[in-house]
Amino acid sequence: MLTVQRATVSVMGSLALAIAAGTGCTTGSSTGAGVIREKASGGSCSVTKPDRTDVSDTSDTMGLYGDSQLVVGLPLDGRVTGVPRVINGRRVLFVKLGFGSDVDPEAEPSVTRRPLTVSARKLNGSGRVPTTRVNPAYGFVGPIGMSFPSRGCWEISARLGKYRLGATVLVLRR
Repeated sequence: MLTVQRATVSVMGSLALAIAAGTGCTTGSSTGAGVIREKASGGSCSVTKPDRTDVSDTSDTMGLYGDSQLVVGLPLDGRVTGVPRVINGRRVLFVKLGFGSDVDPEAEPSVTRRPLTVSARKLNGSGRVPTTRVNPAYGFVGPIGMSFPSRGCWEISARLGKYRLGATVLVLRR
């Protein structure tokens, strides 16, 4: 199982690099894990910092947060930069975050037959990001696009069957 977990961490490290390069996501530099305080629009934001930054093939700006059941690639400083876009007639800040899971389909078929769902809510104001559902047929390692209606402090929630993951990020405009 440890070999499988390390392979997942390695894949997610590569995924985090691809996401940062492919979506215009930029980050600052910071080290360590835990929560930091940052000034956001209208107040402060306690962002989630990755708890694993020792992924061999990741850059010095990305890390992983979560466990083998559900993990997300996050910038080390908790800040994600959204690319301004118009989607369905609305102006949004588009960001891709990488999610992954190491749940064994044979051991837990009731979990792996369900979709991975990801949503977000604004903590320092009003706003929601619609729930995204990823069909299990596509696997659970990959980027998920999220359309934030505004910059600020956002709590991201992911669910895969009985497993849940929450992280707080500061969304900035590119």
